[in-house]
Amino acid sequence: METFFCRAADAELTRDELRCESCPLSVTGTEKGTENSCVYRENDKDFPDFAGGECAEGCQMLQEALQFAAMAHKGAFRKGSRVPYILHPMETAMTTLRMTGDVTLASAAALHDVIEDTSYTYEDILCRFGKHVADIVLEESENKRRDMTPEQSWKIRKEEGLERISKASRDAKVVALSDKLSNMRATHRGYLQQKDTVFERFHSKKKEDHAWYHGGLLDALSELSYTQEYQEYVRLYEDVFGKSPDAKQE
Repeated sequence: METFFCRAADAELTRDELRCESCPLSVTGTEKGTENSCVYRENDKDFPDFAGGECAEGCQMLQEALQFAAMAHKGAFRKGSRVPYILHPMETAMTTLRMTGDVTLASAAALHDVIEDTSYTYEDILCRFGKHVADIVLEESENKRRDMTPEQSWKIRKEEGLERISKASRDAKVVALSDKLSNMRATHRGYLQQKDTVFERFHSKKKEDHAWYHGGLLDALSELSYTQEYQEYVRLYEDVFGKSPDAKQE
């Protein structure tokens, strides 16, 4: 199987695993695997500079946030795959940037899983990126309930997450939509290949649990129903779960 070295992910990926359309090195939306996309076989160990385009000016904070996230998540992978985890924060950040044009908010999106999933703390984010970014990352962070197994705590964590997102600031909801859309895209890709067995990769393996959760997210994020990203989320939900969620549609 042909593979390509992705500089941003610092990993060899197959053509299907590439996410060039969500990469800051390819912000103009080049097709994955084409000559103009940022795919290299050479190993450039450092997270590279922006290639140019709309992010060429004023994006130092975002670049630093992506570099920090790449360091924090180094060695982690997406559930049930060999795709480096950093591709998820990258996709979340670039979706937020496209939605808002706000580099500070996109930086928070790049860092949204750092407190939840790594050893770095709110204070680490605060010192490096300021209070607004740190507060949004904290709003996005789930209580992992380490006293329980992930399987035991899944429903509790998701219920808490739905309540937290429903009460979150609008900025935090934009980041949450970008985050959950990235997750739904990954689930949708897996579903097209594996059907219902795709849910075996999660801590809750019941399809109906995920239908409930994503439906709840669409409800909690319904003030963003006018956006293309929200409407994409609805379409992917319907493709995977075979029914319309109780969510607002334009």
